[in-house]
Amino acid sequence: MKVALFLQNTAGDEIETSVQLALEKARAAGAELFVFPEHAASRFDDELEDLDILDENDFETIVGFVAEMCEEAGCPVLFSRCDCDGAIYSVYVNPWAEGEETESKYYLKHVATECSLFDVLDYEGYFDTMYEPIVLGNFTFGQTICYDATLPMVSRMYGLQGVDLIINQTGGHVDRKKWTYHMRGRALENQCSVLSTMAFYEEGKTNSYVFAFDGAGDALAAPIIAGNGQLRRGPDNMPDGVYLVDVPKARSGEILSAKHGTDPFLNQEASSNKYVHLTLDLNRLQERLSGIPEVSAGVRVLRQGKQNVVFVLLEAEEMLIPEVVTARLYSPALAQIQDKRYILVNQWPSLEQSAYEGLVASILRERAAESYCAAILIAPTIQECIQVGASKNIQRVAIRNGNVEIDLDRTTGPESYWRTKATPLIKARWRKGYEALVAYASDRWNF
Repeated sequence: MKVALFLQNTAGDEIETSVQLALEKARAAGAELFVFPEHAASRFDDELEDLDILDENDFETIVGFVAEMCEEAGCPVLFSRCDCDGAIYSVYVNPWAEGEETESKYYLKHVATECSLFDVLDYEGYFDTMYEPIVLGNFTFGQTICYDATLPMVSRMYGLQGVDLIINQTGGHVDRKKWTYHMRGRALENQCSVLSTMAFYEEGKTNSYVFAFDGAGDALAAPIIAGNGQLRRGPDNMPDGVYLVDVPKARSGEILSAKHGTDPFLNQEASSNKYVHLTLDLNRLQERLSGIPEVSAGVRVLRQGKQNVVFVLLEAEEMLIPEVVTARLYSPALAQIQDKRYILVNQWPSLEQSAYEGLVASILRERAAESYCAAILIAPTIQECIQVGASKNIQRVAIRNGNVEIDLDRTTGPESYWRTKATPLIKARWRKGYEALVAYASDRWNF
């Protein structure tokens, strides 16, 4: 499927002209789907700001505006804007839908927003429709918005349904390295393509770009569409650039045995932690863990001074499965335990070097970043430890003679993510909504 990604300069002076030109380029190139960035700009902005996405009549009005752009692009459109209550939404419209194809659908942003899906009354009642994959021809795909991609179960809601593609609409100013391991990680664990386009900001142009990975973790070509519809190579951060990505169908088969691209950060230099609160001998870790009380399946808690170190134990491929990792991190047995620190321990009886380099290393990094914890891998010929900083930059922690020194201040896990703070906009109360989503997925797919 040919997808046009619009790197829109939302602060431009000639919005109507730039949007019109972008839609015409998509039509000329034969795009089958046109994607705007998060909180896009259009000639309908004045009308849109007064509309409530959850109001049925207002939704139909929004669909009408997007349908006009579909006619100009000659294909379905995925648009994003903010409604009158501050909820950032994504709306898909296909005026030519036939049979089982999706005519229209919306998605609400979960985090980094003024108004979350989790603020909506009876939000659990929206789960069935919110994560229903969009059907376009013989393709299925899901929507996410910006920071929602850091929540593994949001993308996984689509992955569990075997979608071909997950599209992330982002507002820009996103660190390229961080977004690489988030997007590549989501592609690998769901074995489907992941695309992302952003709003362009001149002052942050190095962090405003388009992304495209297939289910093997390989970068997909994203040439720029010229005015005549011809494709040419160019930078991935051209303001108002329209990029065409030819997306393949999703991969099938066993995730570990499939071929994967090489992790672009595989050879990052390891470093020691400045602050050390816990030293672990990886060669004897299993013996040590066996003496630590188990509070639920795969979860053990060690009292370390005034803190409680939560060891989440993951055997082999369990680390690759988002719902398994998430269910243990959010185990109800941990709710009453205070001052928690989190360490994931992934042990493999055997692990091929090629599988480690193309798949497991990336997922290990992603698990540390998405949950703000330490992630340890132990295999017969491989030992690895990952930690992240406050900005989620990855650190490979040095391992010497089998010993690794952990900075527990950087392992605060879900408690670090779900706390009310100014930037990004995340509220502590939304954690209950995410836990409800995990429970919903567990009931539906029986994990």
